[in-house]
Amino acid sequence: MSGEHHPHNRSLLKPAFRQFFFGLAPGNIGEASRFASSAGETFGLSAEQQDDLALVVGETVSNSFIHGHSGVLLSVAAGTGSIVWLQVFDRSQALPPMPTTADLDAESGRGLMICDALAPGWHVTRLDDGKVFCFPFPRNADAVHTTPRPGALRHRSAA
Repeated sequence: MSGEHHPHNRSLLKPAFRQFFFGLAPGNIGEASRFASSAGETFGLSAEQQDDLALVVGETVSNSFIHGHSGVLLSVAAGTGSIVWLQVFDRSQALPPMPTTADLDAESGRGLMICDALAPGWHVTRLDDGKVFCFPFPRNADAVHTTPRPGALRHRSAA
């Protein structure tokens, strides 16, 4: 029997994703984090990675609500590779400042540094109708926690 006809193998070949729109409401930050954690579990992330995914969602969605004054479209996708991608779309074209240090007394300013520590290799891209944050989460738990790289945060322009 050919592997491509086996139902379990076929599901491994198709990319899968879950997405949902979360309107501009404080209670939706927790809902978005739970949604992402559940999707991460579905796509094979460890419990620790699901927690990391939920924290990154909470930070990013909070930023979109506070600074972008926008609801978000949240997408968690897994393809045939080893990466689960988190994408957070909002309607603001304003790109976030790229912090290099955190003021320990400040009430804000550490969120993207936390995101960089949990999902190195992330980027944000300006789009015609907003922006999208993209965060990679390797399914291999050993690859997730690496030392943050100051200055590694970057913006991309839609081409």
